[in-house]
Amino acid sequence: MKAGIGISCDAGAWQAGAQAARAAVVHPGTATVGIVVGAGDYDWAEVFAGVRSVMGKARLVGASCAGFFVPQGVFSRGVAVLFLAGNELVAETACVDARYQDVRETGRVLGRGLLQSGIRKGAILCFPDSFEGQVSQLVDNLYDTVGPEYVYFGGGTGDGWKVLDSWQGTEKRVTCQGAAAALLDGRCFVGGVAHGWVPEGAPLVVTRAKGRVVFEMDGRSAFDVYAERLGGVAAESFAETAMRHPLGICYGPQHFIIRDPLQVINGTAIQFISAIPNRSVAYIMKPREENDLTMARKLTEGVVSRLKAADFALIGYCISRSLLMGETYKKELFALVQPLGTIPYLGFLTYGEIGSYGDAPQFHNKSISLLIGGE
Repeated sequence: MKAGIGISCDAGAWQAGAQAARAAVVHPGTATVGIVVGAGDYDWAEVFAGVRSVMGKARLVGASCAGFFVPQGVFSRGVAVLFLAGNELVAETACVDARYQDVRETGRVLGRGLLQSGIRKGAILCFPDSFEGQVSQLVDNLYDTVGPEYVYFGGGTGDGWKVLDSWQGTEKRVTCQGAAAALLDGRCFVGGVAHGWVPEGAPLVVTRAKGRVVFEMDGRSAFDVYAERLGGVAAESFAETAMRHPLGICYGPQHFIIRDPLQVINGTAIQFISAIPNRSVAYIMKPREENDLTMARKLTEGVVSRLKAADFALIGYCISRSLLMGETYKKELFALVQPLGTIPYLGFLTYGEIGSYGDAPQFHNKSISLLIGGE
C-alpha cells in the first residue's frame, strides 16, 4: 500500500483542496481513499470538490477542525489530505445530515450505510459534530449496528475556536452539523487511547445523573462533593479548577473514560461536556506526576509494536489538551509522533475522541486517540 500527505494553506477553498490532494497523491493505484481535514473559514463543499478534481473516483471522508498536525508541522489554518492507495484496499463511506433526527438514529444510519459494502472487518473512521455532548450515544448506536469486528477511530469535529458549526463530508456529500464515516479494509489496523490523568482520592458513585448533568454523587449535591474533594472550590473559579480536575469513569482495570466538567447549575449540579452514566463509579482526576510527554510516546510505541510494519497513522488530539498545556502541547505532539519515524501521519484537534480500550469504542474527553494501519 502507498500513503502520502499533502497540505495547502491557500485562501481559496477549491484551490486548497486541489493543492493538498495533488501533493498527497503518490501512486494512482486501483483503489484509493482520501482522508480530508481542514481549519479555517472555508466553503467545505468547495474544499471537497477540489479534492475530487484530483482524486477522481476515490472514496473521501473528513471534516473541519480547529487545527491539524502533519510531518510538515502544526497548522491552525489550511487543508490536509492523507492519501491511501493499493490493490488490496477497499472502502465504503457514509455521511448523514443529523440536524433533523435523533443522534442515536444518526449512529444507526451511519452503520447501515457502511455495512452495505459487505466489508465485515477492518477499521471504522467516524467524524461527528459534537452534538451538544451526545456523541457517546452516536458511538454506542454505531457500534450496536456494525458490531465488534472493527477497530474504531475518530473525534468530534468543529469550526476552529468559534464552536458554532462543523462540517463533515465524503465523496457523496458535504453536510453541516452531521456525521461522516468510512470503513476501510485491506490492511491490519490497531488503535489505542491514552489521557495522562490519574485518580485523586477515593472513588465515588454517580447516584443521580441525566445526560450530561450530574445532580448527585454519593447521595449528595454533586458540586458539594466535588468541591469538598478538592479542598473547597468557589463557583466563580470552577472553570479553572475543572480544567485540571476532570471526572474519570471506571472502565475495567486501570482504565478511565475522562469527562470534562463544563459548568455549575443552580449551585448544586454539574454539567459535563459529555454524558455521564447513572450509577457509574468514578474518580476526580489530576494530572499524572510523570511527564505527559512520556505518556504520549508510550501510547504510540505500544500501538506500533503490534504491527510488523506501519504504513500510516491517524491521531485525534483533544483541543482541551492544547488549551491546558499552552504551547507545551506542541512538545507533546512531537513526542507522540516521534516513534512513527518516516511514515505519513495526519492528526487533528478534536472535540472529544473516539477509541477503545478493548472491542467496544468509547467517546473520551481530554485524551488522545490513535489508529495505525500496516501489516
